[in-house]
Amino acid sequence: MSTDEKKNGSGGFDSDWSIDWSQSDEMDLNLDDIDDPQDLERQFWAPYAESHPEDTRAIPTVGRIQPKQSNPTGAPHRQPAPRDYPEDDYDDGLTERELRRAQRERRKESKRKRRRLPAPLKALIYIVFVIGGSVLLATVGWVAANDVLALNKAETTAYIEISDTSTLTEVSQELKSENIIEYPWLFRLYCVLTDSLDELNAGAYEVNTDMDYHALCSALSTSSTAKASVDVTIPEGYTVDQIFVLLVEKGVCESTEELEEIAATHDYAFDFLEDVPLGDYHRLEGYLFPDTYTFYIGHDPLYVINKMLVNFDSQFTSDMEEQAADLGYSVYEILTVASIIEKETNGTDMRNIAAVIYNRLSSTETLGKLQMDSTIQYVLERTGVGRKDELESTDFEIDSPYNTCLYAGLPEGPICNPSLSSIQAALSPNDVDYLYYFHDNSGDAHFYADYDTFLSEMELYLSDDYVPEEDDTNYEAFEDE
Repeated sequence: MSTDEKKNGSGGFDSDWSIDWSQSDEMDLNLDDIDDPQDLERQFWAPYAESHPEDTRAIPTVGRIQPKQSNPTGAPHRQPAPRDYPEDDYDDGLTERELRRAQRERRKESKRKRRRLPAPLKALIYIVFVIGGSVLLATVGWVAANDVLALNKAETTAYIEISDTSTLTEVSQELKSENIIEYPWLFRLYCVLTDSLDELNAGAYEVNTDMDYHALCSALSTSSTAKASVDVTIPEGYTVDQIFVLLVEKGVCESTEELEEIAATHDYAFDFLEDVPLGDYHRLEGYLFPDTYTFYIGHDPLYVINKMLVNFDSQFTSDMEEQAADLGYSVYEILTVASIIEKETNGTDMRNIAAVIYNRLSSTETLGKLQMDSTIQYVLERTGVGRKDELESTDFEIDSPYNTCLYAGLPEGPICNPSLSSIQAALSPNDVDYLYYFHDNSGDAHFYADYDTFLSEMELYLSDDYVPEEDDTNYEAFEDE
């Protein structure tokens, strides 16, 4: 393209350029080297504008110079709309890629502007959003308030068990599963913010849907009186092992092992236990007083055992201790005698049985051996064999300090936990000289001082053909005095 063509506006350059071409020689501008209007702006206008700030004739066109569009149809030429380039698009340091990126950003911005909603519509959407959000928040708040305040809930009662390792999350989930609360996260948040739940205490608690969050926290705290409880009757004559199994079955304790551990190792502060060594849980045999107790579900084994020991301490009075001393026996030995009475009696012959025990201990005829079947049964229980309906000859030969057929004197300790009646019988035996007795098929006891009479009468009473007569004087004579 010639310089004249460029000045005349032909050859593709816009004839409307606002350039004073008469000054091209003065500006040292070589128009033969310019084929693109953008090159013209870079080479001419940028340096020219810097050196001639007073010349504002072409400033509005800077950055807007466009090549003339071809018009093969001959239609009137229309000037294309100027494009709004960024101020630094044509800096000498920009690359072609950077220019294209800037143009893409302008197109995106243009699209965003075209997508803008009218102001009234935006205002309407905002109002709808505010009203809808308020309604939603009010609904959620009301539902949450119902849960916190225990409103509009179906009547439900449940027992919540808490172990030593339970967490607040686990407890809240259990409350949810039992339909006591609806939102575990809200319950946890309430507990944290209000500090209502001081500490989780192991145990079982009775809760219901009438309790609001505050009442639930109070019920599950260490000072709670809402723990679930159960009444447990310890039968007279139960052994320590039987008592521990019963406590676990009733849900008072989790396992017999934890009860055994406490019984064997904890040094309870009672005078009657001062001389009883630690190490074996059977050391408490005889001291777990049979009675009806109210225990918490999941109660601490230490306090469960302590409760029974406290009861024994209140039942075995100082007068009883004096009676034991007058007989020449310790409290532990009196309990041993009472435990044998408990296992041998039918309930009507306790004082006579007590007399037989003391008489045999001091008799040369019996060599001080009690020879009581109940002690052999206890040996079988302790060795894991279990009680038998009928003892075998080999059972009497078991080497055990509780085998009163092998060893003279009292067994090593009590063979069960006796009732108060058996303890009183042990302290007040009848003044008789009986050394022998047996129970007939009806369970009645017959007592004798003479061994031969004992054998003959036992054979008679225990025979299948024996029918006691109404005027049988011997039968009446064997009743407990």
